[in-house]
Amino acid sequence: MFKLFFQNKSSKTSQASPELSKVKAYRRIVIRSVYLQQHPNNTSESEVKCKDCGSEDIKEWGLLKRDDHKRVHSCSDCGQILFRTIDRLPQIKVEQVADENSEQKAPYSLVSC
Repeated sequence: MFKLFFQNKSSKTSQASPELSKVKAYRRIVIRSVYLQQHPNNTSESEVKCKDCGSEDIKEWGLLKRDDHKRVHSCSDCGQILFRTIDRLPQIKVEQVADENSEQKAPYSLVSC
């Protein structure tokens, strides 16, 4: 099912760049807010349900790679692609922030002066 959705109708584009065909297919998927408006009966207080089978087991994956900020959400039971999201805020570890703050405080050593 996923192969059929992400297949491009133009053979020239798919041979030149498979990523481009995935991005074009990604743009055809509705965003989460539109999905919720179109299917108000398939949402509970905390979870989104599949529009076809009603399952609450929704999986997500990155469009081009595992940690891609463009995410596709589909039903784990029936495989129906439901909506897309964009994770705009990358996950930063607390250790990295602490290291950056320590470098900003003391970029120069005054011992040699």
